[in-house]
Amino acid sequence: MKSVRQKIFTGWLAIAISACAAAAEPKLEPVETLPGGIEILSVPDLAHPGFERLLAKPPGKGPFPAVICNHGGRTGAAFIRDCLAFPANGFVAIACDLRHKEIPQQDFRDLKWEEGMGPGTSTEDIRRNRDEIAVLRSLSFVDHGKIAMYGHSGGGHLTIGFVALGNADRAVGVAAITSAGIYPKDPEHLRDPRQPGKFRVFPQLGHVKAMSPPIEAIRNITVPLLSIHGRLDHICPEESADALHEEMDRLGQENTLVVREQADHNDTKTPADFEVVIQYFRKHLGLPDKVPFRNVAVKSDATANAKRPGRKAAAAELPGAPAKEVPARRNDDRGAWVDPDRTAPESTLYRTCYSRTIRSDYSYLIALPPDYESAKDKRYPVIYWLHGGGGNQRTGAYFVKSYQDAVTAGNAPKALLVLVNGVGGSLFCDAKDGTKPVATVIINDLVPHIDATYRTMARREMRAIEGFSMGGFGALHLATKFPEVFGSMTALAHAPIRPNSGWPKVDLVYKSGPMQGDDAYFNRNDPFQLVEQNAARIRAGVKMRFIVGTSDNPNTQARTKEFYDKTRRLGIVSSLITVPDVAHSYMRLYDQIGNSFEYYTALFAAKP
Repeated sequence: MKSVRQKIFTGWLAIAISACAAAAEPKLEPVETLPGGIEILSVPDLAHPGFERLLAKPPGKGPFPAVICNHGGRTGAAFIRDCLAFPANGFVAIACDLRHKEIPQQDFRDLKWEEGMGPGTSTEDIRRNRDEIAVLRSLSFVDHGKIAMYGHSGGGHLTIGFVALGNADRAVGVAAITSAGIYPKDPEHLRDPRQPGKFRVFPQLGHVKAMSPPIEAIRNITVPLLSIHGRLDHICPEESADALHEEMDRLGQENTLVVREQADHNDTKTPADFEVVIQYFRKHLGLPDKVPFRNVAVKSDATANAKRPGRKAAAAELPGAPAKEVPARRNDDRGAWVDPDRTAPESTLYRTCYSRTIRSDYSYLIALPPDYESAKDKRYPVIYWLHGGGGNQRTGAYFVKSYQDAVTAGNAPKALLVLVNGVGGSLFCDAKDGTKPVATVIINDLVPHIDATYRTMARREMRAIEGFSMGGFGALHLATKFPEVFGSMTALAHAPIRPNSGWPKVDLVYKSGPMQGDDAYFNRNDPFQLVEQNAARIRAGVKMRFIVGTSDNPNTQARTKEFYDKTRRLGIVSSLITVPDVAHSYMRLYDQIGNSFEYYTALFAAKP
């Protein structure tokens, strides 16, 4: 009997030694054309009906170098939008749906991968990459000798697996990954001595072992490999990237590791990061390297939802000027007052309001109740939802879906749902240096705008604020600092931000985030202190709810319990829900709790 690992190696070897079959140039079906001449084309796969593969082509006849783009917990169609920097800079980009596309996104992070089934150990996904090479080699406008591969998150794990054991013919000449790595050879130093069987840096580090190719496979990599990794990555810890590059250094293989000091898992796909990737590809594919980088920002959701040809063009910006030098952490859609990605998840609307505080626009998403357009005389309560670090206003899409499903089932009251833009890692606080007064914008500009623009019940008891992780800290901050604004606060696994927390990632956020390591400034904005200072005002009309999973980081669990206990001592109406076997995932928390939103039925029971 072969072991699982032996079977994996056998499958990889079979793929690695097989050459791409010669094929006639396929008939490409147009999906959309972006300003600047980029064409989005569908590549039919007659052998796999329903299988989606998209290609983004620069203007002109070529031949162009090409990049195979491997997505993480999304789809090929969505990921091609993330990768438009490639065609904007003269590369053909191709992306297909990978096997892990079928896993619900809310389960992706918490899934316990079986060995041999993760993205980096999937012979099926490596086969799909080989099929993409065959497609590229059949196209007359592609330079068949200049093919690169790029992957993010789970797609990064697959990229490592491909160049390690699926690239024997060097069809791919250079590779780059973001937010991915391998399981360390000796992880013992990462264990938490206070928690037997747990890891200090990430309770689920062990899952990286199943998601990635084994460290023994790295010796087979024969092409240059670039990694960009965030120091604050809470999904694939930086130690996994270190392990990959330490092994490649030991073997004398060409590799480069770029660390973004303040970046989380999804903060490594900024224009600055793509510029580094493209320069790396140019260098190692023998292309001219002194070519100005062109940024691109898509303003529609056409490509992400494209399932058939003939869709209208999306609006896009393709500025011809070279990109300016940017800091290591430039959050692109997560660091701007106006999110340039106007993608609106199902049932939401992308909107902006004018902020007098910053003298500019500020974006948000809003979901209207199902009868909003028909019940013209009806007014509604409002729930403001704050996303976690590394997220953006679209991160709350699952909250909207869950809440609206509860409304349909009769388990929640109809309400306006506002997904708030956290402008990067703001903690939803005002930054000490005055550059990002996020809290002031929310209280002085966004809330009044919502009340003035929509049919709301514009009073405290009809407003609630809810947030996850960084957003949980933000919800606590706003509810305790401005208790006359919100009648309810829910903190899901709120980030335990405080000085000298003993958790390196939190300490880094404290020093480099909006508090900038200033203890006095933090004390003026710390919800743990504000709740005591404003206890009488909070008791007068704010209810508090705390939710945390029993598999979350011990620091998060302890701080949640500590805060809850303090509210009880202060006589504040509060409740604590601990959810068994759930780690740091707001989607899993909602799923496991069940009827979480019945809470709002009693809360909003008052008459209009």
